[in-house]
Amino acid sequence: MPVFLPSYFVALGLDERATEADVKAAYAARLKRLDRARDPQGFQALRGHYEAAIAHLREGRGFHEIEIQDGDPTDDDAPEEAPDEASDEAPGHAPSDVPDEASASAPSPSPAPAAPADPRPRPPPQPDLEVDPERVAGVAYEDFLAAFWRVDARALAAAVGLLRNALASPALASLAVREAFERRVVGALLSRSLRRRSGLLLFAAIEAFRWSERQPLLPADGDEAGLHRWIDAALLLDERTRTIWLWLAEEPRPALIDAVPLHREFDWNSAVREICCQPGELGRWHALAVGEPAAPAPREAPPPRLGDPPPPSRTTWREWLQWLRSPAFLLLIAPLLTAGLVMSLLWMRGEDPNAPKPLSCADRFAAASQAHWKALSIGQVELLNRCAHEAPPPKCQDREHLKRLTRLAVVIVSSRDGGSADMTYFFGKDEVVLDPEDGLLVATRGEPCDRAAWELYRQGSWLRMGHGPTAEAIVRRAAVCTQMAGPTRGDAAPSMLSLASEWSADDWAFKLLSRTDAWQVATHPNGLAGLPPAPIKLDSLVTTDPKLTEARVESWEEKAPACVAGGR
Repeated sequence: MPVFLPSYFVALGLDERATEADVKAAYAARLKRLDRARDPQGFQALRGHYEAAIAHLREGRGFHEIEIQDGDPTDDDAPEEAPDEASDEAPGHAPSDVPDEASASAPSPSPAPAAPADPRPRPPPQPDLEVDPERVAGVAYEDFLAAFWRVDARALAAAVGLLRNALASPALASLAVREAFERRVVGALLSRSLRRRSGLLLFAAIEAFRWSERQPLLPADGDEAGLHRWIDAALLLDERTRTIWLWLAEEPRPALIDAVPLHREFDWNSAVREICCQPGELGRWHALAVGEPAAPAPREAPPPRLGDPPPPSRTTWREWLQWLRSPAFLLLIAPLLTAGLVMSLLWMRGEDPNAPKPLSCADRFAAASQAHWKALSIGQVELLNRCAHEAPPPKCQDREHLKRLTRLAVVIVSSRDGGSADMTYFFGKDEVVLDPEDGLLVATRGEPCDRAAWELYRQGSWLRMGHGPTAEAIVRRAAVCTQMAGPTRGDAAPSMLSLASEWSADDWAFKLLSRTDAWQVATHPNGLAGLPPAPIKLDSLVTTDPKLTEARVESWEEKAPACVAGGR
């Protein structure tokens, strides 16, 4: 029985008995005759036919059979009748439209009639499969959203199943429609149109579209960097952590904090927070996790009741202009103008003799030399380096000390990839000192476990200074501060809660340093008897940055006069 063949089978020259091997062979044969560079549209169409045919066979869709009525006469098996019986028709039957072949072949004075057309029923014409992919994808996406909103907000397996069923539907058999559907899903993620369910859609799309193996299809104006950042962060999460982020997509409430399966290693700074959580809600969740009372949501003012006084009216701009023209404004502004005028006259006559004068470059170099170039902050070294462009220090030893400290400051300020780190965002450059009095190369001012120390430790640039004692001292201090932070919940002091939020964070630097021998010694002051050796030796992580060893001439040395040799 004839069957209805889809357009992609017809384009590949296949019939209903074709297998996957036949599809691949037909695709390979047509691909050899196609020039991709000259006909990219033809290649895309051929690829779409191939993928649609493979999906048709793997999903077992089958073919629609075309029914043909039994008993219909054909040209091959039409019965021969006598010429005189051709006109005799049985009563109650319609006259036959098929002319008699015998009478047509008999001799007659008139010419023979034309050969009759094929009386067999022809299959219905193939439907026009050229449809708008965007319109079909839009309908399929709306159907998917209707089912997606009925799924529980944390049922990741159900969401993945819905998305896979949508991709396996006949409406998405065409490659162009599937690509348009995927772009709609990506557009919904980038616009965060699903709000609290955007994270659920991201996790489901990674599984259904297999974005771990290929690149996602983005809309024309899509943020490729942002999407890849979310996907990379989501691929690092296990099933438990994904469930936590789906819980954190809800509105923060104290009644839900016990249901969230939080753990100590949970990374609050993952890039997934940008799409899972609503703005301003992650901080409230973190406050509930550490035991702090969450700030109540702002409440709307109650409606006025009968008898309440009317609310105060706002001053319009016309009323402001009238007040500025009134004598009351002149009486108010006159003393201010008089004081400003007097201060300007005093400033023009001379500076305040009691005001502290800024130090000159010579005074700064003298103070640094008197301190033996010890315990200078990064900010002070930068000021001295700028002073050297104007008037470098006259002594050769002072110049060498300045060059060495400048290179140490460059290594500390540099990030892991060699670019400049934003030091002023986390701590001021005046809080990090070089060459402190204890013999190390770098340290911080203030408390040993404050935020400045935490940011310095986690940056890791001190490992590139080539100084083992400095690295060992920093690792031991980080281990002690991490132990002091510990799990702090309940009735802990606010300062301790702030300390825990800094030192208990799941960060790559502390994960690496906690596996070193120096960390193990610091966390076990009673000895290492019975403990396995640390898997990482701290000395293997210490390297020397090429900036500390290369012989280069500073920019201020080119025009500087010759230095004077001498002691301190």
